[in-house]
Amino acid sequence: MKNSRASKLLILAFSLILLIGSALGIAISAEGENTYEIAKINISHGDRTYVLMAVDAPVADAASIEVKYSYGGSDYVAEYDGTSTVVIDEVTYPVFYTHGISPKDIGEDIIAEAHAKGAVDYTPVEYNVSIAEYLYNMLYAQGYVNATVDTDKNLKALYEAHIAYGAAAQQALWNDVEDTDRTLITERSYVYSAYATINESGARELLLPAKNGNVTLTKNADYPAEAIGWTVTTYNADGTTTVTEYKDTNTVSISGHSVITPLEQRIINFENASVGAVTGIDGLTSTAIDAASSVSIAIDPKNSDNKAIFIDANGSAPSYDGGNVSVKVTPIDGGVNANCYVVDFDILMINPVNSNNSPVQFWFYNSSGNKFTGVGLKYMYQSDNVSIVKTNTAGTDTAGTYDTGKTYGEWMNVRLEYYSVEGIVEMWYGDKYQGYTNAVITGADASSFGFIQFYTAGECGMDVYIDNIVCESIVKEYTPGNN
Repeated sequence: MKNSRASKLLILAFSLILLIGSALGIAISAEGENTYEIAKINISHGDRTYVLMAVDAPVADAASIEVKYSYGGSDYVAEYDGTSTVVIDEVTYPVFYTHGISPKDIGEDIIAEAHAKGAVDYTPVEYNVSIAEYLYNMLYAQGYVNATVDTDKNLKALYEAHIAYGAAAQQALWNDVEDTDRTLITERSYVYSAYATINESGARELLLPAKNGNVTLTKNADYPAEAIGWTVTTYNADGTTTVTEYKDTNTVSISGHSVITPLEQRIINFENASVGAVTGIDGLTSTAIDAASSVSIAIDPKNSDNKAIFIDANGSAPSYDGGNVSVKVTPIDGGVNANCYVVDFDILMINPVNSNNSPVQFWFYNSSGNKFTGVGLKYMYQSDNVSIVKTNTAGTDTAGTYDTGKTYGEWMNVRLEYYSVEGIVEMWYGDKYQGYTNAVITGADASSFGFIQFYTAGECGMDVYIDNIVCESIVKEYTPGNN
């Protein structure tokens, strides 16, 4: 027994080395003069596990600081041996450590807080220093699950073995002995986001009580202004990952260990493209069916600093020699759970040579090349205004003509959302919700999104510009009128 203290210090010294390379930052704020932030945490690996807590305070003040922690219904006081410190980013912190935590308890919440000794009038700043959360954080938030370097692979193996050992101890030393069972840590999902706090925890990470569940995210200051939702990367047991995207919601589904990042709107624009033919632009192809017509990248006639797709559909009677031109855009795949096909773009129709109603048309297609019936639209030049008429696959007009409220010759935004399960298309022109229409696919599966097509009919008598194209599949719950 006389060597137990020396053994503990050796464990501590080894862990401090790890702390420098892989410590976690904790985003919390102290409340009042009698509290301190726990700036970094780490654990030591041995026959028992110790949680190490670097307190954000001068080393000279360490003797006047008390770190309390609790788990399993009991309260404890962390130790400071008078010498243990760690230097991170040129700042020296005093390090306090718990008593040894039994393997059967590594899945329990360990709530710690630091305050001035003897203080009674303070609001504790608490942080969960759960050992299981730490191990999962190292694997998924810190990225050791993707290790390629041998030393990192060894740490990955250590973290995974520690988790497996803890689960086995939970079963053998608790569930098989006690009256109540604990959910094994291998049957719970870890969730992390650097851009939000999770549920009511106020923390960026959480070990869920089960493998599956929903979590609600509260954005923090690091969430990008241009983001439109969340991307959930789930790490599967077979070593693969599944990416699921959620737009216009802060509640996401969890089915395994997950890292959540912002979903940023992916817009195809042409700011860096060269004026001329449409070549080398990812997701974009053009077909000039009529030799007299063309598709190219051109200067925006309304803004000389902008570029857009130019469909040269102008001409003179009777041929209006720019018709029958096609531009196809391939969607960005939003993952296996995607149920909503989104198309959002800006369109400008200008320089009319006639007032006929055969302008640019727009179609959804599935991956087999079949059109979605009822999703086609015609953008009409009519009495100096822009109106839109729904069409069927044969190109004939169906019920419903919408006044976009836009004057001909102005840029206009159009957005459509096709929900594959419901067979519904929601439509917006500018900021104005226009309603919805039923849609089906002729002869093929509606669950696959192949491409969208902008198509100028043979008698199209105006130039068409298209810009800022969004074409993607996402996860979004269908709600009528839900923009």
